[in-house]
Amino acid sequence: MAGKDIFKERITSWTMNRKEFVRSISLLVISSTVFHLDSCVNTSLKGENLISSLMSNEEAKIIIDIQNILLPETGKGPSAKDINAFHYLLWFLQDKRIDSRERNYHISGANKVNRRAKEIYKRSFTMLTPDEKEKLIQIVSKEPKIKFWLSKHLTLIFEALLCDPIYGGNPDKIGWSWLHHNPGMPRPVKELAYPDIINHVQRNQG
Repeated sequence: MAGKDIFKERITSWTMNRKEFVRSISLLVISSTVFHLDSCVNTSLKGENLISSLMSNEEAKIIIDIQNILLPETGKGPSAKDINAFHYLLWFLQDKRIDSRERNYHISGANKVNRRAKEIYKRSFTMLTPDEKEKLIQIVSKEPKIKFWLSKHLTLIFEALLCDPIYGGNPDKIGWSWLHHNPGMPRPVKELAYPDIINHVQRNQG
């Protein structure tokens, strides 16, 4: 599939036009239907209580920094922070249908990056300067295991950019507006959003 070739080529390039890259990945995500929208769990847990139930504060800070490197604030489009990428990740990780190994995988990469920071800069990742953090991500993105981990997080970032706001990402339709994307109708409503939609379907089938 041509889209996959585009993804593989551009995921490793850090010098391409940002908006062109986002448009290409967005189209690939849509056409390949690789969204994890069924993993966005609406929750009443917020803030530090939710974070501490899933990961350490250091892991959270590392992941947030990495998200902001993958989709930075440039003034030319929404950043990872603007699209609530970290909150989307938290909702994703709460899904009871996710295998515990997958949940742990999305977090464990932060510790790998932290170990590499200590090896290369003799300091933890959170103690690096912004330039050092970006340089480190450029370095470790060439290492297969961390490269794959980064690609998984990049996929979740683009889901946050394009998902319906009911799922926590894309607040005020900021991603749709930037990409001039028409999500189509009907849009999900609370009663038929995940996970309630699954229960609804199961009741009707029964």
